[in-house]
Amino acid sequence: MTSIFMQNEDIKNFLAGKNPEATELLSDLIRFPSISGAGEAEIQNFLAGKFKALGLSVKPEMLPENIKEHPAYTRANQELDYSSRPNLYAFLPAESKKSVILCAHSDVVPAEDWPDAFEPKVEGDRVIGRGASDDKGQIVSIYFALLALKELKLKPKKNVEVQVVIEEEVGGNGALAAILSGHKADGVIVLESTNLNVCPANRGAVWYKIEVTGKPVHMGRIREGVNAVEKMAEVMKELRRYEKKLIAESDHPLFREYQQPVQVNIGTIKGGDWPATVAGWAEMEGGVGFLPNKRLEEVQEELRAILANFPDAWTKEHSRVSFPKLHNDAYETPVNDPIVAGLTEAAGLSGLTPKVTGFIASCDGRLYNRVGKMPTVVFGAGSIRDAHSRGENISITEVLKASEVLANYLLM
Repeated sequence: MTSIFMQNEDIKNFLAGKNPEATELLSDLIRFPSISGAGEAEIQNFLAGKFKALGLSVKPEMLPENIKEHPAYTRANQELDYSSRPNLYAFLPAESKKSVILCAHSDVVPAEDWPDAFEPKVEGDRVIGRGASDDKGQIVSIYFALLALKELKLKPKKNVEVQVVIEEEVGGNGALAAILSGHKADGVIVLESTNLNVCPANRGAVWYKIEVTGKPVHMGRIREGVNAVEKMAEVMKELRRYEKKLIAESDHPLFREYQQPVQVNIGTIKGGDWPATVAGWAEMEGGVGFLPNKRLEEVQEELRAILANFPDAWTKEHSRVSFPKLHNDAYETPVNDPIVAGLTEAAGLSGLTPKVTGFIASCDGRLYNRVGKMPTVVFGAGSIRDAHSRGENISITEVLKASEVLANYLLM
């Protein structure tokens, strides 16, 4: 046990002097406009060189086109091409049968309202730029954890596979490809901003599209028509009733700190063709957030049931719900699983007292757990509140603290 504490002190002292280098690396990563679905190739090539320089064996791997046939695949607004945008895998072997995947994603969301989003700025301890917290700061945490082991000549007690995946922001297609390609481990740590808390559960989210058809006529014959917009207003009321039911059914110990961890959101609504015509159609899109006590398929069926059992006969016969876009399941790894306990202990060695709590956003974690059948936790520096925001930023000191925790865990 003494040697573990001594190793931790060595790691802590080594990383204490790495703020300038970590700031530089994160700034370099931010300069890549690696918008999801378009610009990941260059950053993946850059990172391949960085991990190779650490002595890891590196393997870029293209996503198979047949991934689009898998039920967990998420379609983007435009069809995506996988001919030049690889996932990146880097391997650090150990003399052990134990194994762990460290996963982060290199893609970021667009920044149309932030002209200099890819021109990093440094203010004190914080680096500002698109992807700083989501998720390039997390890649830096992985890199410096492995650099510390290399420079201090410390051997990991687990076989390490680093995965830098693409298309997390689209819905997780990079992680799905990794799983379907046979990448497997005893556990997975998905690096996202959790304020250095350990999150063995993830809220799910599904986007829905509801369409209602009316009977369009001139407004002068309004009694002969059926207004689809008005019918959709009644559907909205039923969704609010469903939200109350969802909340009542969703008391989960890992999510009690959140004021409303489940929700039914109405995001967009449109309908009709002309102000003097009774609206012949209406379309609404939104999302449902749900906890691990429900499966994705169950939520989808409950939404179908709202329309199938609708009290108004016209709406019941002339409406439909579909789920063409995001469909992220919730997941939960038992809190007594070795990866949860081990990462919590590693954080304790670094002087942290992390909460073991639920992660309120969707991420790749649910794929490794639900599709890959691997125990999974989400962990990382920074706050999820900064993700996707104008002025997205992260503390370099916290990024390196995450590195310290990861290094501790790999030595346990």
